[in-house]
Amino acid sequence: MATLPTILDSSTVLLVGTSEWITQFAATLETRTDATVQRVQTKAEALIRFRNRKMDCLISEYTLDETTGLELLQEIRNETTTFPVIIGTDSGSEAIASEAIRAGVTDYVAVTESTEQLEKDLLDRTEQAVRSIQRTATQRDRARQFDAIFNDSRTATWVLDPDGALVRVNQTAREMIDEDVDTIIGESFWTLPWWSQSDTTEAEIHQIVENALDGVFGNVVVPQPPHIENPRVIDLSVRPVEDERGELVSIVIEGVDITERVDLERNLRQSEELHRVTLNNMTDTVLITDESGEYTYVCPNVHFIFGYTAEEIRERGTIDDLLGKDLFDRDELAENGVLKNIECTATDKAGREHTLLVNIREVSIQDGTLLFSCRDITKRKQREEALATLHETARDYLYAETQQEIGQHIVDDTPGVLNLDASAVYLFDADANNLRPAAHSGTMKMLNGPLPTVHADGKTLPSYSFVEDKVLFFDDVHEADRLENRATDLRSAIYIPLGNHGVFIAGSNEVGVFDDVTRELADLLAATAEAALDRIMRESRLREQDRTLQQQNEQLTALNRINETIREIDQAVVQAETGEEIDYTVCELLTTDDRFRFAWIGTVDPTTDTVEPRAWAGTEQGYLDSQTFSVARSNTEPAGQTAATGDVTMIPNVAASLRDEQWSKDAISRDYLSVLSIPLEYNDLTHGVLTVYAPTQEAF
Repeated sequence: MATLPTILDSSTVLLVGTSEWITQFAATLETRTDATVQRVQTKAEALIRFRNRKMDCLISEYTLDETTGLELLQEIRNETTTFPVIIGTDSGSEAIASEAIRAGVTDYVAVTESTEQLEKDLLDRTEQAVRSIQRTATQRDRARQFDAIFNDSRTATWVLDPDGALVRVNQTAREMIDEDVDTIIGESFWTLPWWSQSDTTEAEIHQIVENALDGVFGNVVVPQPPHIENPRVIDLSVRPVEDERGELVSIVIEGVDITERVDLERNLRQSEELHRVTLNNMTDTVLITDESGEYTYVCPNVHFIFGYTAEEIRERGTIDDLLGKDLFDRDELAENGVLKNIECTATDKAGREHTLLVNIREVSIQDGTLLFSCRDITKRKQREEALATLHETARDYLYAETQQEIGQHIVDDTPGVLNLDASAVYLFDADANNLRPAAHSGTMKMLNGPLPTVHADGKTLPSYSFVEDKVLFFDDVHEADRLENRATDLRSAIYIPLGNHGVFIAGSNEVGVFDDVTRELADLLAATAEAALDRIMRESRLREQDRTLQQQNEQLTALNRINETIREIDQAVVQAETGEEIDYTVCELLTTDDRFRFAWIGTVDPTTDTVEPRAWAGTEQGYLDSQTFSVARSNTEPAGQTAATGDVTMIPNVAASLRDEQWSKDAISRDYLSVLSIPLEYNDLTHGVLTVYAPTQEAF
């Protein structure tokens, strides 16, 4: 007949004895089940099989060879109290049954000769015994597992009764607080010291315990109150435990200390936020591509350099379309792993060209293999080029000789240094207390019109910058109160004082064109120009001082010569014995050593009303014979004028009267370029006229 599956199908049953019912039951097991049936006859054989643990149940008859089944049972119970042992007898009694029960028999069967009993009753009891021991073993294993879990040093565990009161707590949970846990057994879990100082936390725990009382699994992450030393963040799992009837018998709560994980997650979030903020705000752009140049990552701040959004960059194509082809050598990158400071140019969305410094590195990030780090060095390149221009400008300033030249140099160099076409230089006129336009560009005149002279009173922008020594930068000069020309098309404007020399102006017809680089370069250009103007002023002063000193030296030399001549004349006069000798000696001494070119002394002849020569010396070259020295106040030779007026006559430049008087032509032809004629008088008596001629103008 068909059989239903039974637990005996996977069991091994040991039958001990020689009785007929043992043999009959073995046949029943083999017929009705798939159990493994073993048979032995003696106690000794049974113990060997038992100790080898080769069976799941032992069935023994009461009467064995030289012993009984109870003695076998006692041997087994000395080693284990759980192994299923069934004793059957066909001659049983209540005394034997009681003794078997005291010895710890699993079941006692009074065997009859009925086959039906063997097939049903004994078979059922055997299955029940095996099932019972397996259930016990399972419960025991579960208990061990629960104890292992309960005593886990990494997990705090609480056991609550069906009302939510604390029943049991493991050592890990005990160590989390300072209180004596035994004193709080029986109290509601949510009111315990692990959480009681925080109303919010207490409410959350109360709620999940209430849910567990309704049979609902719960989970919550709660921080311990700050009054606990080293408070932790606990991940609580609340699990209801029900019996086989579905009734709640307890609540198990497990708490895992996730403080470190929470800290790590917080640090990770902060790091991610920092990373996100850094990428969004840094000016360098990071791009990652695969080997074909397709983008696998585009930094969100890509618009800083290129003006495109990340999506627009992807739509443009590959990295070659952005940075150009053949940007780097792939073999060189494979050899070095990284290539640094590759300079290239790229055009942004607005069509402006940028100079970039690119670093390329091999990576393995998601699907990307090449990382491009792009830095915009356009302003730096412009600054370098501007500084190079400024260096050349400074060299040009070394050769400039006037302030006007310096002003023109500033205007000419402004486009190359500042990239501004409109510029002008005002120079200060100290005598008039004015600032006058010394140089300007064509663009400045076109935008502003003619530049007027400005009074240095601080009322206009150039004057205010100069008087107050202030650098003025305007994103829109029309917003300035001191703007004099409201019709000007100039918008962005710079006013920089050039020390005490004037003011430098530069600008554009666009609003807000000045960045930090432009401001710095404008200051440098103005400082360079100011230094050049200082040099010219110093050199001018030195030249003036040199001229003054030279004049003083010449005057001193002339004075020394005059004094020397006077001394010589004095000595000659003292030693002379006649008037003629005196006249000749004076003329001779005046023309000695090329002091003067020619000298003569004459006397007025009243009959002819002329001056007649009586003594002379020097280079005469027939001059006295070529002239008639008429006594007259004008239009005559200087000797005649002196004789007529009785005053000194000085002609600093003979050539001045070259076209008007004949004597000038005769004098010039003999290199007489200046003349001095002196009356010789003593005690109101006139003794003649002394006339001296020099080979230079303004010699007297």
